[in-house]
Amino acid sequence: MLNYQIELSVLQVEILLDTVESFVDNHKLLHMPDQTGEIVGLPLTAAALQFIHAVLKEKEVTDKVPVEVKLESREGESGVQVSLLGTDMTYQVDWNSFDPV
Repeated sequence: MLNYQIELSVLQVEILLDTVESFVDNHKLLHMPDQTGEIVGLPLTAAALQFIHAVLKEKEVTDKVPVEVKLESREGESGVQVSLLGTDMTYQVDWNSFDPV
């Protein structure tokens, strides 16, 4: 399992959600820095970002909160688990449906 920790604020999630909802042709990986500063491409769907937004709604818009993203693998069908503030969401993705850029 691959584990990444990112920090997101309500404002950042809103921007990412707008971006993901504007993808009309194919899913795209969202590239962002992880806890080490490395840029990672993560398959965060609109549903996952809506989940994160709902959990963060009580926070100040600029307060960053650690979000853990666990990937079963980076190819084929894979499970993704998003965890923050003691709440989890799990969903499946097909890596072949995501543009790498």
